[in-house]
Amino acid sequence: MSNERKRDLVREYKERKQRRGVYVVRCTASDQVWASASPNLDAQQNSLWFQLKLGSHPNRVLQSAWNQHREAAFSFETTPDQQKAIDETLADMQRDRPMDRLICGDVGYGKTEVGMRAAMLAVAGGRQVAVLAPTTVLAQQHFLTFQERFKGTATVVEVVSRFKKTG
Repeated sequence: MSNERKRDLVREYKERKQRRGVYVVRCTASDQVWASASPNLDAQQNSLWFQLKLGSHPNRVLQSAWNQHREAAFSFETTPDQQKAIDETLADMQRDRPMDRLICGDVGYGKTEVGMRAAMLAVAGGRQVAVLAPTTVLAQQHFLTFQERFKGTATVVEVVSRFKKTG
């Protein structure tokens, strides 16, 4: 490879656009999931894995799971359709006008994942989030899913439904 080509590649790398957003780390061995936001998703996995390998990650539950199951049990990825929906949703959230977006799809196609990542970005920006569900059963499922995902963060997750007693 010529020196000129090497310089071009280095320049392209330095000028690349950083992807900002929310990411998920999943432990397949324990079925635990962690989510957070990052200003640079491309560098986040390297930084995260480095902290975990050193045993210095601030989330003790995540560090403990890593110590027990090791790197092979962890994933840091999304499906192409999920990533497209996530990217478009997060881009909408960065605009100066309110977002007008509907995420739709069959059961099991990742709509909740898209919503959780958008919620994490909103919460990281100091906003509140409300998630609406058409049934009380789905509201309870979403509540439990969000509660598990946001565990270990300063985020408060609550549910309002006919199942919840007041007072």
